[in-house]
Amino acid sequence: MPNLNVYLVEGYSAEQKAALLQRMTDAVVDSIAAPRPSVRI
Repeated sequence: MPNLNVYLVEGYSAEQKAALLQRMTDAVVDSIAAPRPSVRI
């Protein structure tokens, strides 16, 4: 189960945060073939 921690400063919209989480999840799935449900951010 891959675990990633993200620390952001204030000022990002909910849409920007959601896009970041989606792209990070995609990168983990594509890079190490982790099952999508196992990725935790």
